[in-house]
Amino acid sequence: MDKRKIFSDLLKDKGIDDDWEKFFAVGEGSFSPDGFEDESGYIITNGGRLFSYYFEWTGRTYSLGDDNIWTEYIKGTEDGDEVWGSLEEDEEYIEAKRKLESKAD
Repeated sequence: MDKRKIFSDLLKDKGIDDDWEKFFAVGEGSFSPDGFEDESGYIITNGGRLFSYYFEWTGRTYSLGDDNIWTEYIKGTEDGDEVWGSLEEDEEYIEAKRKLESKAD
């Protein structure tokens, strides 16, 4: 089983079919039976969408977090502008954007 495939399937379940990249991914110390570590971080899509997530094994299936964690940050909203504004010069975010742009070429 491939962790990226699991992520893609979970994103599709949420109606997101774009290419994506993770950044600020941090291991949380718990592991699934498949050996994948729970992690939190952000996902940016090639459609320009930004989400926070918490990838975890729930005991039965994988999840990207409940509604308190799985959040879309939309430009033009107070929370969205705060998060987006903090990323513009961050190297990890810039690298994730570069990876997405190279996939589009």
